[in-house]
Amino acid sequence: MAIILMIMTASDHLFGQHADLTNELSLLNGRLNISLPAEAYIEHRPVDIMSAPPSDEEETRIVYDKDSARYVLFVRELGIRTAPDIAERWRKEMEEEDYEVSISGPSIVDDMRFFPYAPLTIDTTSSAILIQGLLIETSEGLLIDARSYIDPRAARNLDSYRQLIDAVHAAIKPGNRKLELTERDHEFTLYDQGLVISLPAYHRITHQVGPDFLVYHITPIVALGEEMKATGIFYYGGHPSYFKRQRRFNTLAEASSKIKFLEIDAEAFSIDSDGSYLRESIVPMDDYSRIHIAVIGENREAVEKLWSHMLAIRRN
Repeated sequence: MAIILMIMTASDHLFGQHADLTNELSLLNGRLNISLPAEAYIEHRPVDIMSAPPSDEEETRIVYDKDSARYVLFVRELGIRTAPDIAERWRKEMEEEDYEVSISGPSIVDDMRFFPYAPLTIDTTSSAILIQGLLIETSEGLLIDARSYIDPRAARNLDSYRQLIDAVHAAIKPGNRKLELTERDHEFTLYDQGLVISLPAYHRITHQVGPDFLVYHITPIVALGEEMKATGIFYYGGHPSYFKRQRRFNTLAEASSKIKFLEIDAEAFSIDSDGSYLRESIVPMDDYSRIHIAVIGENREAVEKLWSHMLAIRRN
C-alpha cells in the first residue's frame, strides 16, 4: 500500500492560479449553494435497479471529470446537533472510520462556522482517496459534512487538486432552506394522497422515491456523539416486508395486537430483544398497495413514543 504524507510540493497547476468556478449548484435541496467548474454535475450514488436513489435532502454527490481523472464532492446532512467540543468529537468520529485527521477552525462565513479537516496520510491505491473534508455548523446548530475525494489518476497531480478543493470548499455558501426543529404537524404525500404526521421537536422527515414505491424516514436529530434512539420508516408500495423477518433478533418478548391505522384495521407486531426494540405493521390500502410503518431503536421509551406518532398519522 502506497502511503504519502500530505505535504504541498511544487507542481504544475492544472486549474490555474484560481479555478474557474462558474457553475452554480444547490446542495442538499437548498441547504447550501456552491460554485464549481462548468463541467461538474450532480450524480446520485449508484443503487440497485429496484432500489430508491438517496434522498436529495440527505446527500448530494458532485462529480468533476478532467483528462480521465475524477474529483467527487460528497455532501451529507448528518442530522446531528453541534457540541461544545466539536473538533475533538469529530476527530473521534473520523477515527471510527479509520481516518486520523487534523482539524482546524472555525472560520465564520455569514451565519455558519466551518471546520476544515484532512487525513494525515492518504492511500493513493484507494479508488476513492479522501483529500480534505469540511464540517459545517449551520445557523440552526446542525452539522453538514462535505468531503472531497479524488481517484488515483487525479492523485498524480495532488497539489493541483488540493488547490481546486480549497477553492471549491471556499465557494460553499448558505442556502435558503432551513430545517424545522420545533414540534409541528408535517404534511407529506403518497402520490395523490395527502397525510399529516405530528412530529416531536428535533425530528426530521426525509423521503426516497423508488421505481414503484415511496419511503419516508423519520429520525431524531441527536447531539454529536449521541446514539440514535429510534428511527421511523413509512413505506408505500406493493412489496413490503416485515423487518422482523429480515433481521435477526435475540428475542426476549414478542407480541401482536390489533390497531386501526387511517381507519383501517390491521395487525401490529412488537419485538423486545437484547438491546433492540421493534414495532411494525403492514396495512392494506387496496388490491396492490400496502403501507408499512415501523419504528426500530435501542431505547424502548423512544421507540414507543415515536410509534405513537406513527400510529396517529392522519389524512390531510
